[in-house]
Amino acid sequence: MSYVDNIDGESERGQWLDLVKHSQVEEIYLGQRAHFQYGCNEANTRCPADKPPSLALSHCCMNELSQGVKTVMRACKDHNMICELNDGTLLGSLKFEGTLPWEVDADLSVDSNNFTAVRDILAPYLKSKNLSFRDSKTYYRFYTPMGWFIEIFSISSTDTSRLSKAGISPTRVLLDGEYVATPESPGLFGRNRYGSEIYQHANHWRKRGGTSSWQFYEAGKFAECVKPGHQSCLDQFVADGSLRFNQNLRGN
Repeated sequence: MSYVDNIDGESERGQWLDLVKHSQVEEIYLGQRAHFQYGCNEANTRCPADKPPSLALSHCCMNELSQGVKTVMRACKDHNMICELNDGTLLGSLKFEGTLPWEVDADLSVDSNNFTAVRDILAPYLKSKNLSFRDSKTYYRFYTPMGWFIEIFSISSTDTSRLSKAGISPTRVLLDGEYVATPESPGLFGRNRYGSEIYQHANHWRKRGGTSSWQFYEAGKFAECVKPGHQSCLDQFVADGSLRFNQNLRGN
């Protein structure tokens, strides 16, 4: 994001394209007069696999992943399948009500009774939503046009299924403006999954040279930035959950 002051006269979106590509910004605010938004291609931002671990994802990259997750979750609901957020995708909703700015994929769990239906029913339906499908036998993956993958694995029984059978309203959390299903106590689930310091931040285990998400995380520290001074360097932020990675509009 970039703020521009002291501009005389009218301004058009196209005149900022060179700056947008050079500085890799996706939004420009001209005080209270104008707000221009630019896509990943225009801003020359990359996602997701080749992104260095020390750089935050761009807004359009995070938006594509969150839109993909919400599309899958809506499809689950529309086809009477029980799916829930899991792992880092759940953690992102807890911390930011969206996607972790250092995410590399998305993780969902599905009730074991619905697992084969994901392949037989959901996959053909989601093809029309521009999500391609891969069957890895023990789990499934849906791919977005930019290459994000949304991994779905089976668990014996979801909390949503158990609570619904007991006549209790299942838990929902906010993900990029939309409420979606989650384990019964998402905060406790996250704490049990990642440890007591879940509101401190850590780069994704794949970007830290790890072999499994179950390895110990050194929370509260980001990798040293490979582009010192770049606006998306994560190490310029305090690696703690008290600092939200939200837009802060000047003059509001």
